[in-house]
Amino acid sequence: MSRPGYRRKHDLSLARQLIALRGCPCVLRTVRLHLHELYVEFDLRPLPESRTYLLALTLPRGGVPTVRVLAPDLAVLAGERELPHVYDHRHPVQLCLYLPGAGEWSHEAYLAKTIVPWAMEWLAHFEAWLFTSQWSGGGLHPGEPSVPRSRFHRNRRRTVASTNSPARA
Repeated sequence: MSRPGYRRKHDLSLARQLIALRGCPCVLRTVRLHLHELYVEFDLRPLPESRTYLLALTLPRGGVPTVRVLAPDLAVLAGERELPHVYDHRHPVQLCLYLPGAGEWSHEAYLAKTIVPWAMEWLAHFEAWLFTSQWSGGGLHPGEPSVPRSRFHRNRRRTVASTNSPARA
């Protein structure tokens, strides 16, 4: 990973990331593009029958993206249960979408083809968890011992690589 604030030759610019996000299946509400950071708030509905979530995506130049759920408050929806697969349990909750340092996301990957779909899938798993209390999204947290991961997470590396490849006829 490059130092924060610096770009490598093949990294996508923050402006390019924003252009790609405008084509996402989400409604952009707030967009702030600065020299060193992209901040976007957007509505996302993981499934047609799901509620709509307001998310905040932040990408510092040379840093890693973070996604927080601004509304609704996930802890309120969870009731007394501890939220599954998040970095921070305080509102707004930061979602755990990939394992940093494992090659699942890179600065050469479009947020619109990686982070946003991963957030959509996380929210779909969350809605199922609300009913079953069983987390089906798989995944690891930094520092956890290796455990079997879901097919979704094992295939993610190939997905990231293919998001930047030209389409084959």
